[in-house]
Amino acid sequence: MFTSDYPPTTILDVLLWPGIWFALAAVICYFAYKFEWDGKKAPWKWAALVPLLVGLIIGFSAVSLLREPNYDGLGIGKKVTYALWASIALPLLGIAGFAFWQYWSKKQQDRY
Repeated sequence: MFTSDYPPTTILDVLLWPGIWFALAAVICYFAYKFEWDGKKAPWKWAALVPLLVGLIIGFSAVSLLREPNYDGLGIGKKVTYALWASIALPLLGIAGFAFWQYWSKKQQDRY
């Protein structure tokens, strides 16, 4: 994705695709939640993990730029460096939120 020849210059460059995949997973989770809250089964809720995994792969490829030997010489600012780390944190938070939702929904046996 990013290399030392083509480093990211803005936060949007780094977080665009992980953010899109995160938003897609959030939409899938929202509609699955609505279906389950109405008492219906939503086995397609597990499809929300696919965009999160794609976002995680993109995030790992972005963070691999930090391991470049001449990273300090690229002139990338601190905000973009933090965005590189956030590109991994965003899908991981989504996966953690999905896991929490599954745990919470199992505890709500009287509702489902």
